[in-house]
Amino acid sequence: MENIKVREITQNEVEAGRSFLFEMVEDLFNKKRDEKIHSDIYNLEEFYLHTKDHILLGAFDKDENIIGTIALKTFINRFKAIETRYDVKTAEVGRCYVRESFRRKGIGKLLFDQAVESSHKLGYKMLYLHTHPHLPGGFDFWLKSGFEVVLVEEENIPTIHMELPLTNI
Repeated sequence: MENIKVREITQNEVEAGRSFLFEMVEDLFNKKRDEKIHSDIYNLEEFYLHTKDHILLGAFDKDENIIGTIALKTFINRFKAIETRYDVKTAEVGRCYVRESFRRKGIGKLLFDQAVESSHKLGYKMLYLHTHPHLPGGFDFWLKSGFEVVLVEEENIPTIHMELPLTNI
């Protein structure tokens, strides 16, 4: 783990970041690229590099290959079931993926710890995320990281909505 570095993805790494994210989406969700669903990946520069209060972090191996990501963006009430829940500055945590050969080695924690530090710097008061039961290790990881379940939706793909007040960490 001493050779793993977590930092913001830069302009020069946009294509590598986009490729990594699409690889993870296709692998974990068995989904092809869809401009509507994956607009943040298609427009990675605009969405994460050039938008205030948004950030895309990467975990890089010793050869500077991206082996994991995590993103923060301003929560925008895109889920009807929780649209009036947050009245403080809330970040949505997403795009948290670790390449399969690097899972269960603490890289998710490194990414999350850096995301929390960035959240504080950006003035967020709450972290929100949603996860799905089929994602390997996701739900348990978020519980261990301090998130609490807010709502479970069983429609289509089961979705678990979770939150973590930043005052708790």
